[in-house]
Amino acid sequence: MTQVWTFVCAYAVFTCSLWGHVDCEQCGPGTASASCSSASWVQDEQEETSLLQVHSQTSTRGKGLDVVDQVSTRSETPDVRLLTDQPKQSLSNNLMVKEAAQPIQILSSNLLVKASSELSVNCSVPDDPDACSKAVFLADSLTKLTVASENMVAKAAEVASLHAWFRNPAGPGGFFNVMDKDESQSLSASELSEHGASRLMELIDIDNDNECSREECRHFLRGCAVLFKSLPTLDKVLLQTPLLTLLYEADSVTMESSNDVVATGHSSNPFTAAASELAQSCPKPAHRASCDTAVGLATLLVNLTAGVPPNHMVEKGSSILTLWNWFQHPEGPVGLFNALDRHQQGAFTVEDFDTLIEMIPGAPKNDAIPALVAFADTDKDKSISRAECLAYLRGCAVLLQKLPMLDLVSASKPLPDVLMLAKSVKEVANS
Repeated sequence: MTQVWTFVCAYAVFTCSLWGHVDCEQCGPGTASASCSSASWVQDEQEETSLLQVHSQTSTRGKGLDVVDQVSTRSETPDVRLLTDQPKQSLSNNLMVKEAAQPIQILSSNLLVKASSELSVNCSVPDDPDACSKAVFLADSLTKLTVASENMVAKAAEVASLHAWFRNPAGPGGFFNVMDKDESQSLSASELSEHGASRLMELIDIDNDNECSREECRHFLRGCAVLFKSLPTLDKVLLQTPLLTLLYEADSVTMESSNDVVATGHSSNPFTAAASELAQSCPKPAHRASCDTAVGLATLLVNLTAGVPPNHMVEKGSSILTLWNWFQHPEGPVGLFNALDRHQQGAFTVEDFDTLIEMIPGAPKNDAIPALVAFADTDKDKSISRAECLAYLRGCAVLLQKLPMLDLVSASKPLPDVLMLAKSVKEVANS
């Protein structure tokens, strides 16, 4: 029972950051109640929460940080002034831009010039001073490229292919891999032109070698994040997405597994594409059995996300798998397994999962748990043993290589490290 309460206490803190509308309650007998700030989401009743928003609540591209550390480090919000004077609120110490206090007017033609001027003197991004200078460079360059446009900000976003980068189901890395047909790890002028992004070369190619490397794309995307978060916009997704989230996603272009990220567009099913690629090639050092599990899991997610628009499927899959609960648990995956194994029988059931969720204040019910348990339950005894959980988590680790937006923090770690985390589930049983 102590293990369960330990998990609930740690998870309750995590849940407060995960769901802005949840108030922290007492997390165990005799413990003082914790409190956390909350912020209301500005959501369209006709739309689901965006993939970027999901990761703003669950991921912080931390460097080996556990959940508690990640929550605490979110206070380091880049100081980027917004030209529209839109009110800001903190969600778990993350920058959250709410809808404008007053309706946004027709965008004037000098906003990019204003942004350049403001950012040159009033911009600070922790650990990345180049992001501000890149944002200024982009503002100046885009001013010249959009001078004939009535709506320079919207045209600038189009020239920068902003939506194609940040709304790709596999993240910016997915869009990079779609364009990089020759798999040279850089983008040529012809590859950019084929995707209607011919003007990107002059915005990205810093060393003037007529190629856009992954590192150059990362600098470009970080600059875009700073610039476009300082501009007024009618784009609800961009308006609601924290700057830090965009910065973390920009980094995904150069993470270790970026070569393996599935090359997918907005209209194709990302899970089908991931399953197809994994069936043909298994990323090392994963075994074929783990890749087969990942293929099966991707196929399951195709069914569980049926009817969801392709560009929202990974978002939905992320909320179904909730992989951060496993891989970002303070004690690792074994911490969640032990909390689920409330009868200490070396296994857990759907009922155990539901019981644990009920003990966590404000935690949402996951209707996909029965399907996930049935998938992982290979011997069909209606429970998940440590060995079965290990096989399942290894499959999840492999699938993350293809679709990092399922859990960006975990995907940013090398595959061997994530596989080792999964292995801890069974090692405890043998200790």
